[in-house]
Amino acid sequence: MDAQKTDNHDKGRTILPLIVLFAVLWTVVVAASLAWNTHKAEEEVMNLARKEALAMYNKDMGFRLWGTRHGGVYVPISEHTPPSPYLAHIPERDIETPSGKKLTLMNPAYMVRQLMDNYNELYGTRGHITGLVLLRPENAPDTWETKALKSFIDDGVKEANELTEIDGEPFLRLMRPMIMTKGCEKCHGHLGFREGDIRGGVSVAIPMKSYLQHQAAQEQVLYATHGSVWLIGLFLIGFGGRKIHTGLQETLNAEQEVRKLNRDLEQRVAERTKELKEKEERLRMTVENAADGIIVIDENGIIDTFNESAQHIFGYSPNEVIGEDIALLMPDDDGKKHDNYVSTLLRTGRSTVLGVGREVTAKRKNGDLFPLHLAVSQTHMEDRILFSAICRDLTHEKKIAQELLQAKKEAEQANHAKSEFLSSMSHELRTPLNSIIGFSQLLNLGNNDPLSASQSEKVKQIHNAGQHLLSLINDILDLSRIETQGFSLSLEPIDVKKAVQDCLVLITPQAQKRKIRICDNITTKDLPLAFADFVRFKQVLMNLLSNALKYNVKGGQVTLSAEINGPYIKLSIADTGAGIAQSQLDQVFLPFNRLGHENGDIEGTGIGLSITKKLIETMNGQISVESILNQGSVFRIEIPVCISIEDSENGIQVLPILPAGSWRILYIDDNENNCSLLNDTFSHYDTVEFISVQTGEEGINLAYEELPDIILMDLNLPGMDGFSSLHVLKNDDATCDIPVIALSANRAKNQKQLALQAGFQSYIAKPFDIDNLLTTIATILSRQIRP
Repeated sequence: MDAQKTDNHDKGRTILPLIVLFAVLWTVVVAASLAWNTHKAEEEVMNLARKEALAMYNKDMGFRLWGTRHGGVYVPISEHTPPSPYLAHIPERDIETPSGKKLTLMNPAYMVRQLMDNYNELYGTRGHITGLVLLRPENAPDTWETKALKSFIDDGVKEANELTEIDGEPFLRLMRPMIMTKGCEKCHGHLGFREGDIRGGVSVAIPMKSYLQHQAAQEQVLYATHGSVWLIGLFLIGFGGRKIHTGLQETLNAEQEVRKLNRDLEQRVAERTKELKEKEERLRMTVENAADGIIVIDENGIIDTFNESAQHIFGYSPNEVIGEDIALLMPDDDGKKHDNYVSTLLRTGRSTVLGVGREVTAKRKNGDLFPLHLAVSQTHMEDRILFSAICRDLTHEKKIAQELLQAKKEAEQANHAKSEFLSSMSHELRTPLNSIIGFSQLLNLGNNDPLSASQSEKVKQIHNAGQHLLSLINDILDLSRIETQGFSLSLEPIDVKKAVQDCLVLITPQAQKRKIRICDNITTKDLPLAFADFVRFKQVLMNLLSNALKYNVKGGQVTLSAEINGPYIKLSIADTGAGIAQSQLDQVFLPFNRLGHENGDIEGTGIGLSITKKLIETMNGQISVESILNQGSVFRIEIPVCISIEDSENGIQVLPILPAGSWRILYIDDNENNCSLLNDTFSHYDTVEFISVQTGEEGINLAYEELPDIILMDLNLPGMDGFSSLHVLKNDDATCDIPVIALSANRAKNQKQLALQAGFQSYIAKPFDIDNLLTTIATILSRQIRP
């Protein structure tokens, strides 16, 4: 043992000189790098200062050249710029403008000197124009400038620069010679200088304090970084030597390290075991405290787990059911079928209920049967197969659903009764109104016994009141029909411009009577066909145009314009009327709300805009309003554009428009040609995502995953047919509200009735008409977006 220690000590001594040698070499390299970088930093600072000095010099010379080319500049005489006594030899040094304003000549030197003085005040940069022969004594050179000027004249030097001090502060001084030009002779020719002579120089002094501070900061960084790198290098050299030395000891320490690792491993195993037990306990608590009932059975149908919620649902305690057959919780008939179902599942691996929520009938401990929502999943645990069921008692939900259904039925009956009442009221009121309006017209037309002016005015008021009441009755009936869907629409391609032209023919006389100008920017525009009901669309336009006239000012204007907005044609009707307050805009389309005009002179029922909104939305369009009080209102309607496709056999075909929005459509049919046909059809709709599958089982699984907005289903499917697939979809909360359209080639008389009774939203016989199918889909989708 002692011999091994001595050998290790000798190896350490052998390594020590090498470590010292590497440390010395490293120190030399770092010192050389520091010296070179410090020198480069000084050069960089001086180069930057010199560039600034040259920029100042070039600026001064450029300004002076400009003044020289112009022979000087005349400026107003002021305290700051008095006449130069050194230009007194120039006859026109001082002049007076025709208006009497006195001006004095500033030669280039005078201008540059003032510019230099301003720069000195603002930025501390100094400039000086000087020479050995002076026009102005104040321009006499200092010692450095004198030395530089002599070097220009005697030695032909082109530039002098040096880092010196001025008033105790460091400055970089730069000076270049000033050569006489033709333009300089005007002011300096009398001193004996001629073109091409060196008559002086221009010097610039750049304050170096900030540059030197920057240089000092750089040097500090260089010293700090090089010092850090040097120390790190020394540390690594020492560390490397230490590692080599330490490596000699690793063999002796290996056994001790292994023992330590074993202890750590045993500790981690113990901690992991504790964590698994805690997770198992948390899982058990989660199952026990879950809001839904959780039941776990094995492949033989024997109950393994029965949580607290399941106890409340079925009335059994865990001791009563664990170890018993699951058939205990089912009606007798279902219990007998369950074992066969499980054995088939285990044999074939095929199931239509795993992972799918559905409604079943269950049995409580007291024998009562009740509706239960059940979702079953399969789990493999070592050599066992377990089935987990999550169940929820639907008794209360069914009761609420029944109450809602009854309330809906009562509401529909009340709505029907209202419509019957309105229809009856309309008939009863129209009969006397016919007499009132007719006889008032006859009285005004009576030639044998003419009325007096007073009587004629009163009869006219009776006639107008009768017409107003008749209009109110018609509007109320229209509103009632729209609300109860008691009217039909003929959606087809329509010419928007033709509809506008027809309306303008009817509305123009009213506009002329009130001297209101109508600006039509629609009928001259190239617009595509829209998809709407032509008559109802004109009704919408007439309502909006009538309002634009009624609520306009006399001599005002109504402007009609149109534009293409994506898949819509947007029409705007703007007026110059009184406008609507912002606080009232959300009430514009409410029925019987005239927004404060009830007691005014303008007649109206307050129903027109409500009817307009419902009509435009029924035609899959939109309406909006903007208004500024005392400036006018703009009503905008958007109506779908027709989708046109080119057919090689039939030419250009027009497809119906689907309601605004993004739609997902699922088609279940085993006929590939039908799937291809509909896929091509819906490819013309940018807002439709079309998915097709070939079996009812695939369709059900995809419906759970994708939640389509509508499902098209063939009734004659392989495996699970259309009726069975619909039953599964309608008995699950996730899919029960998805509308399903039945498609079938079965022409039996009662097939349609059976499909509708089963819960299909609509029935379309094959071969189906594309227009009819798309219109049916559009109608069903439009109901889904209504508030």
